[in-house]
Parts: sequence; structure tokens; C-alpha cells
Amino acid sequence: LEQANDIRTFTFVIVFIASVVAIALSLIMAVGIKKVMRELNLIAKKAAEGDMTQLITEKRKDEFGLLNKHLSGMFSGMKELIGKVSEVTESVSLSSKDVADSSISLVDNAKQISQTVVNIELGINEQAGNAENCMKKMDELSGLINNVVDRTGQINELAEKTKNILLQNSNIMHGLAQNVKSSTGISRT
Repeated sequence: LEQANDIRTFTFVIVFIASVVAIALSLIMAVGIKKVMRELNLIAKKAAEGDMTQLITEKRKDEFGLLNKHLSGMFSGMKELIGKVSEVTESVSLSSKDVADSSISLVDNAKQISQTVVNIELGINEQAGNAENCMKKMDELSGLINNVVDRTGQINELAEKTKNILLQNSNIMHGLAQNVKSSTGISRT
């Protein structure tokens, strides 16, 4: 009977210690998960507000680490894409300015041609020279318009690439969410 009581006491002590350790480990895991989720939520909120400069510093080796890695890759891709779009936009803006300048020049040349017709007594040679100058400006304008069309195609390609990257990241996020649900289900059982 005394040995049975000792075994029972020993068993209660072991169960109590195991319970304390399990509770402590659960608390440590919960605090770790809460910290990671808080950081991810903050970074996602800032990204939603347009701040893509946030860095994910958490170095974990679990699903959260994989999520961090993919989010970092997504942010890097988005930063690169925004940079490219900015470059193309600047180029299109410069091309638009050139087109506007050429249009103004074309209008001025048209006025000169009109004046030449009114002053036809000044000579056929002056009129031919102005017509040739007008054709050169039209060729320049045509080249600039072709450049704008090419840039628009590049913007469409970048938009398609962005769409594909976002779809891939969405699939990855969905898979990670499923892994977290599975892990949570396993942890509860």
C-alpha cells in the first residue's frame, strides 16, 4: 500500500511537471506566433498604404518563415515592377513632351505655309522649302507616335507580369493558410 501511494504521488508529480512544461511551451509558442502575426499584419498594412520599404526581419524555419520569405519576394518583385513602371512612365512623359513640341512646331510650320501661299509672289522656291520642312516634321511626329505605341506595349507586358506574380503569390498564400489550418488542427488534437 505504501509503494502504491508512493507510485501515485510520483505519478501526480510527473503529471504536474508535464502539465507545467506543456503550458509553458504553449505560452511560448503562442507568444511567438502572436509576435510574428503582429509584425506581418503591420507590414501588410503599411504595404496596403503604399509603403513597400518595410523589411521582414523574422528568421523562422517554420510555415511563418516560408510566409515571410514569400512576402519578401513579393515585395521585392512589386518594388522592381513599380520602378520599371516609373521608368516607362517617365519615358512616355518625355515622348509626350516631344510630341507636343513637334505639334507646336507643326502648327507654326502650317502658319508659315499659309503665309507662303498668301505671299506666293515671293516665289515658288520659298514655298517648296517650307513644304519640305513640314514633311520632315511630320516624319519626326510619326516616329514619336510609333515610340509611344511601343512604350504602351511594354506597359501592357509589365501589367500582365504583375498579374501573374500576384496570382502566384495568392496561390502560395492560400497553400500556406491551408498548412496553418492543418497545423492548428494537429496542435489541437
